[in-house]
Amino acid sequence: GPPRRIVLEAEGGQVREGGRVVDRPEASSGSAVLFTASGGTLLLETELPAGRWRVVIDGFAEGRSGDACFVEVGGRKVRVYFAPAHRPQFEMTLRGGRQPIRIEAAEPGVAVDRVILVNLPKASSP
Repeated sequence: GPPRRIVLEAEGGQVREGGRVVDRPEASSGSAVLFTASGGTLLLETELPAGRWRVVIDGFAEGRSGDACFVEVGGRKVRVYFAPAHRPQFEMTLRGGRQPIRIEAAEPGVAVDRVILVNLPKASSP
């Protein structure tokens, strides 16, 4: 059947100006994308079936002030922040097919490790 969980490593995406791939031992694959300027963007894309999805963003704040980014997916833009013991995530309904995911730094010093998409079971009708 269709995948229940899709993992997108940040360094596998297209990094636009204001970001670069850096070695980070604590990252899932040993690398992450560090945003060096606000407005730096990372473009990811995946194919997925329509349904309800949980979108989880793994990353970390490098600087004192750089802890937030915007995640744009399915026509919705969500501001998330990274902090110790806080793993940003949100749920949304997505149309099936090619799904671009755009991550934009709200401030420099934020690093993105990966995006995890988890397909949630359909709510059972009463």
